[in-house]
Amino acid sequence: MFCQNCGSENEDNVKFCSNCGNSINTYNTYFGNITSENNEFKHSSAFGRIKTQIDSIKDQPDTSLSDDNINQLSEIINDDENILYFTSGFSAFGNDSLLLILTSKRVIVAKWGIFKPIEEKKSIPLDSINKVSSSIGIMGAEITIDYGNNSEYITDIGKESGRLFEYKINRELEKYNKNEIQIKETEKVKEIQNHNFNNNINPIENKDRYLFFKNRYVNCSSIQEIKREENTILIMTSKNVYYFKYNSEERAIDNHNKLISFITNEVFDLEDDEEK
Repeated sequence: MFCQNCGSENEDNVKFCSNCGNSINTYNTYFGNITSENNEFKHSSAFGRIKTQIDSIKDQPDTSLSDDNINQLSEIINDDENILYFTSGFSAFGNDSLLLILTSKRVIVAKWGIFKPIEEKKSIPLDSINKVSSSIGIMGAEITIDYGNNSEYITDIGKESGRLFEYKINRELEKYNKNEIQIKETEKVKEIQNHNFNNNINPIENKDRYLFFKNRYVNCSSIQEIKREENTILIMTSKNVYYFKYNSEERAIDNHNKLISFITNEVFDLEDDEEK
């Protein structure tokens, strides 16, 4: 027999959990606490883990679920993802009551209701989401999720929870995209290093030249312009501008010449006879 509060397994016919002390035969429903001697609450194997995740956000708006709902939800949430936030509303194109769940991997749109079990309707991976926005109306908030060439609309969400969901998912998308960029950059660097090692090529002699500064590898082909202004060097790439300030103008000139030489292999002055 499992405890509905903490998920711990207990011996049959006990009245209180040996781990948390909760009453074994009592469980929450939409209609309050009901005691049952014959209807034992059957927990899924992930009930305790999901309940812990729900408890960690229960002080936030619209995050209350019954143990029965949590039990159903634990069948939907994968072992490698965590629930970060959820809220409820209605389908903009129907009367379905929806549960909108943000996890560390995706957004789940699920059907649910007082007399209906939670049923997954749509799963939207975070890496496929283009934009998430919310708007406030008379009846509450509306969430719009744009992904690929599709959009999902959920209406009649609590105003506070609608704004909070938009904030949380956009923050998660920002972290997710940053991690994806870092992974791709690391993989690219490893690919270059492996290529050089396998072909016994010195990176400086490689046609695809890379500079390492500001904790990043930058492909020289992305550099659009290099300028020196007194004791400062400016490197302008297709995405960023990097500044390097030196203690003296002579040191800046020396580093500027080395940088140009590294990128072009050769630096020369073009003479103009008319100036002589």
